[in-house]
Amino acid sequence: MEKAGDDGMDIVNLSINAEYMVFQDYPTAVAAESLASKGVIVTGSQGNSGDAGRWTMGAPASAEHVPGRRQRSTTRWRRTST
Repeated sequence: MEKAGDDGMDIVNLSINAEYMVFQDYPTAVAAESLASKGVIVTGSQGNSGDAGRWTMGAPASAEHVPGRRQRSTTRWRRTST
């Protein structure tokens, strides 16, 4: 994230996640929030443990100004031949 900020990136889309780390002071959340405070749009994944309950998101999506994204469904589709 520091390199992205130093390189002048406008958007940083992170697909990293520390599951169950819902704290804003977790290191990746702090780094993401620092970038966001400089005007960089930072998004973070919310993990893959949604079926474990409501509080399964993690850092860096736990930062205040970092929108989190998640998988909407765990439905798997199988291709069938016709």
